[in-house]
Amino acid sequence: MFSFSYSVTREYPYRWFTPTAIVGSIVLTILFSAINFFSNAYNMVTITTDDPHAVEANRWSGRVPGIFTSKIQPKCQDAIISVGSTVTTNQTALSYQVIADSAERQAALAYHNQPFGNTSCSLVQVSVQFDTVNGRHDLARNWSGWGVSVSATLSCSYLGMVHSVMVLSAQYDPITAADAINYGVNRFIQVNTATPMFVWAETLLMGFWAETVTAITHETAQLDSTDSTLPRFNLSSGVVYFSGAAMPSDTGADIKTLSYFSGGQYAFFDKDSSSYSGEFNTGSNRSLETLISDAVWPNVWAPADRLAKAMSSTVIADFGQASDMAIINDAVIRLDRSMITTSDRLHYWTENLTQIWNASTVKHKDRLLVRPMNSQNPATGQYQLQMAQYNGTDTDTSNLTNSIIAATYTCQVPRLKSGFNIFISILVADLVLLRVVWTLYNYVVCYFLKDRHPDSNLCVGCAEHYQDGDAETGELGIVDTGEDTDCHGQDIEMGDIGRDLEEQTDQQSLQKLLTREPVGS
Repeated sequence: MFSFSYSVTREYPYRWFTPTAIVGSIVLTILFSAINFFSNAYNMVTITTDDPHAVEANRWSGRVPGIFTSKIQPKCQDAIISVGSTVTTNQTALSYQVIADSAERQAALAYHNQPFGNTSCSLVQVSVQFDTVNGRHDLARNWSGWGVSVSATLSCSYLGMVHSVMVLSAQYDPITAADAINYGVNRFIQVNTATPMFVWAETLLMGFWAETVTAITHETAQLDSTDSTLPRFNLSSGVVYFSGAAMPSDTGADIKTLSYFSGGQYAFFDKDSSSYSGEFNTGSNRSLETLISDAVWPNVWAPADRLAKAMSSTVIADFGQASDMAIINDAVIRLDRSMITTSDRLHYWTENLTQIWNASTVKHKDRLLVRPMNSQNPATGQYQLQMAQYNGTDTDTSNLTNSIIAATYTCQVPRLKSGFNIFISILVADLVLLRVVWTLYNYVVCYFLKDRHPDSNLCVGCAEHYQDGDAETGELGIVDTGEDTDCHGQDIEMGDIGRDLEEQTDQQSLQKLLTREPVGS
């Protein structure tokens, strides 16, 4: 038999219910607004920068719980440096090619603006290459019959997510670069007047490069030729390798001595590719010192040694290795492994620059001294290198900063939305959360109310009738509705109320029907 059921609405018997709801809604509105502000008030936008640490430094302070700000903190991705790519440092001196590390064998390296400390990099090898025709274009050959370039390989370590090693190679050849549009390839990127040390580094490199070109030209000139710039036919190319440069922890480092490089190899080739080669090692019968003292042909050893030392001094300074202080066995040791880190050293190594430059056999050599001050637009400014002795008294490393690889980083940074969008976003989110809390609040109260007050879901009249225990009404039927209020309330079936009265009415109706007179009687 079908019956109707009705939900019962009555006041809660707890007087604290309404004040708690009001105070709680205020507190929760404030809390939800704060949470929704950090969740909805910002958009994460993509930017590029060359200083990710500056971007990531604008993080939310620790006074704001991390659970609120974890998704809106600025963050930059690592720069991926591929093997074979060309990189520079923030010192804007030389450019470097990333070469494969035989131990790591990685195709690319992840880098995140890590600075290179005083002991982060070590020089692997310096080589001085000689060439006449092979690999040289006509313009370079017009400047000099012999071409000379110097290369340096160094290994730098840095700590990121994992310990990584980056092997780089740089080359210097001012004649090749003089005919190139892109400065920084085989030559300094620009004259960094903010750090005079690098101005003198380029000056020394160019001076000793010119000295080496002059030396190989004189050593190979044809004896019967009136033109001393013509190369002898029996030599067409060559190379001298210098290895075992003093490490930062080497207490015996002294760049003024001929034993600064522990050893090396050399090889020269004639036009038929026949080689004339050998090696030299400090302390052996054939050292660099004996090659120089015995004037072993081709006698280019001393100029090549100075050129290699100038290149070594430049690259280690370009990677922030300017300090000559090392801590060995808890003792501070001063090293002498650079030509350019103090005024005394610059004064010593530039003493003969004027004579070296004047004796050079390179044509148009004075054009090489004019250098751009801005690599992006060379026409905006020029600088004239001075082939003269340094006479300053200041320490040129005072303006040298920590070196980093110049790279572009992609970053995600928070950007505040408009005020109207923030208001709407927070309002909608607050209403949803408050509705959920209100439903849960009612459910919890109803749950405990049902256990402590079983008759609380009856209407007032029904409750009184139930309490009087009227036997005529019979036992009240109870059903569970759980509608609207989320309370599993108890509703009264109307068929159980006044059952006797209903039966009495039915009997009276039946009696009237039976005693009714027929129609027409």
